[in-house]
Amino acid sequence: MTWLWVLLAWNLARPLPGFADSLQQRGAWYHAITEYRRQLFFGVGDSLEALQGIARAYEARGKRAWALRAWGEVNYRAPSPEVRHHMARLLLEQERPREALALLFGDTSRTGRALRAVARGLEGAYPAARDSLQQLGLKVPALPSPTLLAVVSWGLPGLGFLLLGEPIQGLSSLAAQIGSVAWAGWLLRRRAYADAASVALTFTLRFYVGGRASLRRLYRERTRRFLLQVLHRLSQAEP
Repeated sequence: MTWLWVLLAWNLARPLPGFADSLQQRGAWYHAITEYRRQLFFGVGDSLEALQGIARAYEARGKRAWALRAWGEVNYRAPSPEVRHHMARLLLEQERPREALALLFGDTSRTGRALRAVARGLEGAYPAARDSLQQLGLKVPALPSPTLLAVVSWGLPGLGFLLLGEPIQGLSSLAAQIGSVAWAGWLLRRRAYADAASVALTFTLRFYVGGRASLRRLYRERTRRFLLQVLHRLSQAEP
């Protein structure tokens, strides 16, 4: 008699096929994850589809790290280029280009090459990444080369902002730099050496060193935004 009750309880606890999918369609992501896990536990339905449902639900909630774990389980059970590309995109969205490159090693497909180019760009090789993406027919805005910006920033960092298309920041930085030099020169002519040294120190730390750091940060942010736009276009093309 006890076994009959156990069997009845087991059958009542078994998840209903399609219930987790309906929960996910209604936006009840965490409830859907629970139902998918119950499907895996009871062996109801396709386990691979359940894992994919868990991964998509985590993505919908913005839990990319947990989604990656679920997609990794899917890729372990049934390896496919589509799943690897999806995992690489999630890694790149979290700015983990080295892991994405390792995952895409040996992938010669168009999507794989594009994702590798984005990963190299996020690592700092934006010109090479842009050339690779253009060869694949993906448009990426042109930016001045890092070498040119480095050379310009050794002189006046404000010129670098102008090259990056930031006229207000560039002109204000140039005005502050030229004004600081002129002020220091005027103080030297009046033999106010201590004040001139203070102005020179302010110029060096605030406008020269600080300007070069701001220029590098702006360049990294600009390249990151352009590469993530390419990544978004690739994600829209996913089946």
